[in-house]
Amino acid sequence: MEIAVSQFIMFVLVLTRISGLMLFAPIFGSSNVPAQTKIGLSAILSFIVFPALPVASIELPTTLVGFAIAAAGELGVGVVIGFASSLLFVGFQLAGHLMGQQMGTALAAVFNPQFEGQVSVLGEFYFFIAIVLFVLINGHHLLLSALISSFKLIPLAAVHFPPQLPAKVSVMFGEIFSIGVRIAAPAVIALLLSSVALGFIARTVPQMNLLIIGFPLRIGLGLAVIVLSLPLMVGAVSNVLSDLEKSLYTLVYLMRG
Repeated sequence: MEIAVSQFIMFVLVLTRISGLMLFAPIFGSSNVPAQTKIGLSAILSFIVFPALPVASIELPTTLVGFAIAAAGELGVGVVIGFASSLLFVGFQLAGHLMGQQMGTALAAVFNPQFEGQVSVLGEFYFFIAIVLFVLINGHHLLLSALISSFKLIPLAAVHFPPQLPAKVSVMFGEIFSIGVRIAAPAVIALLLSSVALGFIARTVPQMNLLIIGFPLRIGLGLAVIVLSLPLMVGAVSNVLSDLEKSLYTLVYLMRG
């Protein structure tokens, strides 16, 4: 009976960590994914991971308060991994938003189910492009691999949240902003040069109505640059995934204590 209770506690802790990932992870954490699907996937992954755990190295809590603290820690591990991985898509949304502002399309907003908020049309376009490329180059495998590795590096009920953890997440936020700016740079620079050219035209030909000419020109130029830069997105997502993998394992090592 004691062995059965210990195994049940271990399984619940494993399920809690995986459920934390499912709350915020890309694709899995979207509100478009039914709650029953998330629960089912969490349970299936838990049944797969649970038998492979090194039982001898796990010190399970013996009190209800200890179990609650351990469960909160396991949930925190999953949430940190899922939230950190979702920052990848924030960078691509930022790139689309920056381009939309320069093109004049930022006022047109749509609802993003992943982040449950309004985003610009171009931001949503880049978000779904990143989602497709994320799946095509097996980014979801990387995410699940980091989760499975976390059980080897961080034993159950032995999670630590050091002061360096928020600082590392802040650094990741800065890197995501840098990624967004780099992706948007070609279109933003082209649109900036077009604005300078239109300014010279306005000075030399003041009779020309630049409001009518400039708006479709900026949209057309921006779309042309976006189409030409799309082939480079595969390399950009691959580089970001490589950095994301390093960052995820750094976070896991920090929570190892």
